[in-house]
Parts: sequence; C-alpha cells; structure tokens
Amino acid sequence: MAQGYAGFELWTDRELKSLPRLTNAEILVSTNTTYHDHDIAFAVDAAVFEIAKTRRRITVRELRAKLPSALRAHSYREVMRLVAMRRLLPAVETALLDDDALLLIPGGIDG
Repeated sequence: MAQGYAGFELWTDRELKSLPRLTNAEILVSTNTTYHDHDIAFAVDAAVFEIAKTRRRITVRELRAKLPSALRAHSYREVMRLVAMRRLLPAVETALLDDDALLLIPGGIDG
C-alpha cells in the first residue's frame, strides 16, 4: 500500500447514509447561517437555563415543548445551533439528532 494510506478506509454512500453521522453533520452545518431569530434564541436559552436547575437530560421534543407555542414550530434549528456550539450535547453521539434525541445540559443538575 502507498505510504500514508495504511489506515485508509473507503466508505460508499450506502454505508454513510445508513449511519446517522452524515445526517447529523448536515443538520449541524445547516444551522450555521446568518439567519438568527433572537426571540427563539432567547426562549430556548431561557428554557435550557430553567431545565438545568432540576435536571441534566432532556429530549429535543421535551425542550421544544417548554417554549411558547408560537415559537415551537421554528425552534428545532435553534436547538441544533446550540448542539453545534456544544452548549447542548447529544447523550449518544451516534444517535440521530431528531426530536427523540436525548441531550445533556452541561452544568445541569442530575435528578
């Protein structure tokens, strides 16, 4: 084998798409846009702050349910932006980042 390629692996589209890694990467990259809704960002930050007082784990769906109903429909992108910034962490790094994904709140209370 050519020098420098001893650990080289070739993955096909089928293998990549069968894992949530590519999908998660696409989700997180798509949150890095110039569009930013400050009302949603404030609401999500406030919800995370309140939740962290009593527990450390929450699903994306549960977090979004804590928001005012008018903001819920557009809040997924903001939650993913916090994941991309590592302000929220996936409990299972290989799990798909959908509404059922379990997130960890750094500094949250284990309860």
